[in-house]
Amino acid sequence: MELALIGVTAVWGLTFPLVKCSVERCERVRGGFGLESAAPVDPFLFLALRFAIAAIALAAIGARLPRSMIKPALWLGVALFAGYATQTLGLQRTSASNVAFITGLYVLMVPLMTAVVARRRPAATTVIGAIVATIGLFLMASPTGLGLGAGEILVLGTAASFAVHIFGTGLVAERVSPMDFVLVQSIVAAAASLAAAFIGGDAALPRDGSIWAAAILTGVLASAVAFALQTRAQKRIPASRTAVILTAESVFGGLFGFLMLSERLGPRGYAGAVLITAGILIAEALVRDRGATASAAPQ
Repeated sequence: MELALIGVTAVWGLTFPLVKCSVERCERVRGGFGLESAAPVDPFLFLALRFAIAAIALAAIGARLPRSMIKPALWLGVALFAGYATQTLGLQRTSASNVAFITGLYVLMVPLMTAVVARRRPAATTVIGAIVATIGLFLMASPTGLGLGAGEILVLGTAASFAVHIFGTGLVAERVSPMDFVLVQSIVAAAASLAAAFIGGDAALPRDGSIWAAAILTGVLASAVAFALQTRAQKRIPASRTAVILTAESVFGGLFGFLMLSERLGPRGYAGAVLITAGILIAEALVRDRGATASAAPQ
């Protein structure tokens, strides 16, 4: 399931240029469904389309709404929407680099939540891996340093919301159906996003097919499939290790940004990518090696 989580981060990395060029004008997008010629849509409307499509896809393959699952999925759906909403507002007030780094701080918040709320001490390798990955995120996403303005404060809410989502999923993953669980969250996030779009006064459906293509891809793969896989993976992977593995999203985001938008990481960015990968290996591979050693020990 660790490989499935890495696959999830690859899909999420792909969505960065797609979403960026759906909500603002991009002069050139390689493999972006012709988004460079599309009229940008309201960010909240795009989120509403994304999660509505996710809900439709899940319902089409048999996901249901059992009463026992609605309550836990409801508050995690709110956390999911809060994460994307504060991230969108933060992007309007600070650089994308600052947003990427601060969002990645969930890699430290999740182990802290595990220790304080669940009263479980994370493995030392998870803590070390989280710290190494956070340093990597800083190098990759913030070559000129960070300021703390309104945008940065908003995106701290993004990191906290995503940390709550990862931690909360870990608490209930063992006793829920992943598809049913994500269906409820998608409905909540879609409804909240649509309400925000109406409040902003721009809820007209897009006319460009490229916007719909991007919404379908992000809705089906990056939302329905990705969150269902994350929930299934967290049935046996602790939330703290999950958070470290998911930081690979920044590496894939940089890769697809380069391939599709000709964005370049620079020396610090590449060093950051190496450290993020090292953090994942520390948190995952060393834990697995330790488990293998323990299982081989005489009883």
